[in-house]
Amino acid sequence: MSRYDSRPADPGSYRDRRSDSGFGGGSNYRSSSSSRRDSEGKESPRKVNLDDLTPFEKNFYVESPSIAAMTEGEVEEYRLRREITIEGRDVPKPIKSFHDIGFPDYVLQEIEKAGFTEPTPIQAQGWPMALKGRDLIGIAETGSGKTIAYLLPAIVHVNAQPILGISAEKLIHSRVYASSYFVEQYFPLAT
Repeated sequence: MSRYDSRPADPGSYRDRRSDSGFGGGSNYRSSSSSRRDSEGKESPRKVNLDDLTPFEKNFYVESPSIAAMTEGEVEEYRLRREITIEGRDVPKPIKSFHDIGFPDYVLQEIEKAGFTEPTPIQAQGWPMALKGRDLIGIAETGSGKTIAYLLPAIVHVNAQPILGISAEKLIHSRVYASSYFVEQYFPLAT
């Protein structure tokens, strides 16, 4: 088990991630009061029924026949050649071409029109992970395609879900961008 992945046996299930309180966290802290009360003095519920939540799909990855046919040796050689380092369990094989990932044709046409010939390493390994709905920490150089590596799978996930409210968060993938975003949002006259 990876230090980054402490999920139970079924990695596709959020329903098995409940703590005793039903709210996550698993803290051993107990107040001196014998009952739990919210700010209005009402009794707080002990558990949340997760079965009442609207289900959503999070695995959209279908391994292409050419990727499925790759041996473990070929996968390791490809990762070594592309300088892809992985950690975790059940990590999907990286893709070799844009057609291996299964994006819609209109997305592939735009990628080809932009002149890209093959996925960058962060895209080759990151897209299968993200489309499977797996947790992922990706570290790559500036200009390596990190933004599109998380953005295209996020769009696929959001478009495929029923309207549940917030479906995706705005991700800021570097300290430089985070600093710039903060200045633009909170000090608009400074930009």
